[in-house]
Amino acid sequence: MKLSVRVLILSLLLALCSCATPYQKQGILNLAGGGFGEKAITDHKYWVYFNGNGYAQKEHVLNLWLYRCAELTLEKGFQYLVIHPGEKPPAQSSSIDSQWRWTPAVATPGEAPAIRRDAALHGAAPVTAMPVRGGGYSYYYVPGTTIQTWNASGTVDMYQAPLPDDVLWAMDARRVIASLQAYKDSNGAQPAPSMSDVALGAFVAHEQIDFPVAPFPTFRNVAHMQPQPPSFDSLTAWDSADILTGIRERALITLHAMFRARRTIENLSNGGSITLSFTVDQFGWVTDCRIVSSSFSDAAFVEAVRRYFEKIKIDSSQTIIDTDVPNFTLTFAPT
Repeated sequence: MKLSVRVLILSLLLALCSCATPYQKQGILNLAGGGFGEKAITDHKYWVYFNGNGYAQKEHVLNLWLYRCAELTLEKGFQYLVIHPGEKPPAQSSSIDSQWRWTPAVATPGEAPAIRRDAALHGAAPVTAMPVRGGGYSYYYVPGTTIQTWNASGTVDMYQAPLPDDVLWAMDARRVIASLQAYKDSNGAQPAPSMSDVALGAFVAHEQIDFPVAPFPTFRNVAHMQPQPPSFDSLTAWDSADILTGIRERALITLHAMFRARRTIENLSNGGSITLSFTVDQFGWVTDCRIVSSSFSDAAFVEAVRRYFEKIKIDSSQTIIDTDVPNFTLTFAPT
């Protein structure tokens, strides 16, 4: 009898939550509806989570979780944040796959970190928690239904301006909120920018690296397509905007780490530019990268940038032909 009553209550709660989880603090009264919460680890480090209900898609959960991370940063009197997705509170283990992140934010001179991206999300189905007398929760399957829920969690390091010397990069909390404000206020009715656009738009560091502005010249490369297939003319060349976005997503942090290491080790205050030529092949790999010109006298740094570019791979869902980029200029400057 008690179980039947609890299932009935649960069914009513689910009926009240027949839309994606709104931006709200999760508590006992809206447990089934989901929401955000946080736990202080130190005065400038918090564990933040956002639990979605059965109607919330993972992108919706991730957007509102990221918004809460930025909002909490400002509430606590800080300006910048570095997020470590997937981490659980201290002394609590986790098997969550941490995929969407740029790492590391804290780097020592000489480090050139790799970049990992995607979402720090995991699905759980089909259980739902209900509070029980005496504290704690009991978990029940709802007969005849399958509930797929998403949640996002991680720790947030918060910093004042200016950014500390040992923190390579961070995100500006105000810019994160500005990017996601319309989406949050409309509970997902307004489109959200991509996570890449949010992160790049809020990115702050000690140095500034400028990329060329798209569109820039690109040319179809037939050298690697001999003999030409019958469908050659229908193959699409890489768009310069896609090349630019792909390189910025994958190279921005590593280039910052390389330039900061150069400035720190050699105690240099000046910047400079490097112009490269390369081919983006049909699979997205940057190949045949060459140095066109450089204003840097440090040949080792310039060569390190060139070699790094040949490790970059750009994603595309289109049928692409090898594409030449004759002039791709990077400008490095201290801030």
